[in-house]
Order: sequence, then structure tokens, then C-alpha cells
Amino acid sequence: THPLLMKHEALVVPKWKPTAVEDDCMMEVGISHWSQAFHEMPEEMRQGYRLAKAMKEVCPKIVNDCDHAVGTFLTSYMFKMVIVRLYAENYYDTPDQVTKPKKDARQWAVDIYKRMEQALEKKRLSSFFIPDYNLLYDDKFGENKMLAIAYSRLCQQMLTPEKARHFYAAYM
Repeated sequence: THPLLMKHEALVVPKWKPTAVEDDCMMEVGISHWSQAFHEMPEEMRQGYRLAKAMKEVCPKIVNDCDHAVGTFLTSYMFKMVIVRLYAENYYDTPDQVTKPKKDARQWAVDIYKRMEQALEKKRLSSFFIPDYNLLYDDKFGENKMLAIAYSRLCQQMLTPEKARHFYAAYM
């Protein structure tokens, strides 16, 4: 029922988890028309999403003592839920007279990691499409919460203006 979904005539579709086992009845949620939603985002926001995802992959290579496995807890779908929620909050859920944020890609990437860190601290990341569905339901997030928060903070530190400028030039 969100205006963002109605504008793009997006359909929420269930799909089986790729990690499902015989007794597992959990399903994930997929969304059709991702490209339309991303196409509508400001270019800086899309670039921020790309930068955040690239940082997730490059971060362990930059810092030798960083556990790469921690980065696997932060899934692509989680990043999508964070960016779609930020997009909705900044461009759909605010009155028309409110000035829309002017941020560069680095600032959006930092916002994504800050939101991810907050979600990890609360052990709650709601699906944008099914708000009652918690993406952090699995025990692995509770067991590795502090490592995942530290990983998110490390990625944020790598996105400081001085460091991000070189990273952006190399990978974007």
C-alpha cells in the first residue's frame, strides 16, 4: 500500500530461501520492477548504493585482520531494503514542501551503513515490503552481532572523504 510500490506497479512475490532445508518453511520476499524503483532514485543515491556494496566486498582486502565471513551476513537483499527505505523516507514519506536532501554518493553509502549498524544493534531489519518480517531473525545475527556491527563501522570509516575519494576513483 506504499505510494512507492503503487507508482511502480510493483508486485511483492514470495520465494523460497536458497538456504532452505527439508523442514524449513521460511520464505523470502522478492519484488518485481526493481529497475524502475532504482531508476527513479537520484543518481547520487544509486551511486551510494553501489559504493556501499563495493565497500562490503573490498573492505576485507584492505584490512588484513577483518573477517571476510562477517561481510557475508550483510546480504544484498539487506542493502536493498535499507536503500529502498531511505528512498521512501526521503522522497515519498515527507511533505512536498520539505527540501529533499542533497547528498553525494559517499554520504548515501555512509547512511546505508549507519542504518545497517542501527538495525544490527536492535537485531531488527524490517522488510520494506512486509514490515512485520524481520530479516535478522536468524540466530547467526545474534551470535555475530558485535562482529557485524564492527564490520559496518569499519566500512563507514573507509568511507571518510579522504579514503573514499581514492576508493571511488578506483572502483566506481
